[in-house]
Amino acid sequence: MPSIRTTLAALVATSLATAAPTVQHPVPGLSDYYSNFRGKEVPYPGNLTAPILPTTNGTAGPDDLLYQNLLAAEWAIFSFYQQGVELFNASSFTALKLPNTTYDRIQEIRDNEAGHLAIFQSQISSNSIKPGPCKYAFGVTSAESFIVTLTLLEIASMAFLTGLVQQANTATTRGALTAVAETESRHNTWALMDIWNVDPFAGPTDTSFPYANQILDSTNQFI
Repeated sequence: MPSIRTTLAALVATSLATAAPTVQHPVPGLSDYYSNFRGKEVPYPGNLTAPILPTTNGTAGPDDLLYQNLLAAEWAIFSFYQQGVELFNASSFTALKLPNTTYDRIQEIRDNEAGHLAIFQSQISSNSIKPGPCKYAFGVTSAESFIVTLTLLEIASMAFLTGLVQQANTATTRGALTAVAETESRHNTWALMDIWNVDPFAGPTDTSFPYANQILDSTNQFI
C-alpha cells in the first residue's frame, strides 16, 4: 500500500502536469528542492505572488474552499519565514547562544513552507481561484522576537490543521492534511528542543481544535 507521502507526491505531480505541461517545477515529495533550497532568494512558488485565476468553468472541487483557506494561511506563514531568512543570518542567532545550525534550520523550514504552497495550490481545482499573499507586518524587530513568533505560529499551525481535518470532505484531503501536520509537528519539536531547551512532549495527543477558521482570522493581525 503506498504511503501518504508517495500518494501526495503523485497527486501534486499529476495536478501540476495537467495544469502546466510545458513548465517544469519542483514537485514536493519527488524533489529535494523543498528541503535544500538555501539563500535569501524566494523559492518557488513563493516568488509568484499573483492570484491564480480559474481556467475552466464548472463546479468547485469538494475541498476547494478548505484549501483556499489553508493556502491563505500558508502564505502568511511562508512570508514570515522568508522575511526571517532575509532579515537575519547565522550570527544573528549564535549571538543569542543558540545552536550554530539555527539559521540553516530556519531556511529549511522556509523551504518546507514553500512546498506546502505548491501542494495546496495543486489541490485547488481549475474552477476556483488560488489565493495569493497579502502584505504582512509581523512586528519582528530582532532575532529574539523572530523565534518567539516562530514558536507561536508553529503551535497555532498544529491546532489549525487538526481543525481542518475535521472539515475535509474527502479521504485524500484528510490524508494530505495529516501528512502536513506531521511536518509542522517536526518544526515545533525542533523549536522547543533546540531553541527553548524544553521537553517537547505534552501528553498523548495534541489539541484538536474544531474551529479552524477562527485561527485563520487570527492572521489578520499580521496583514
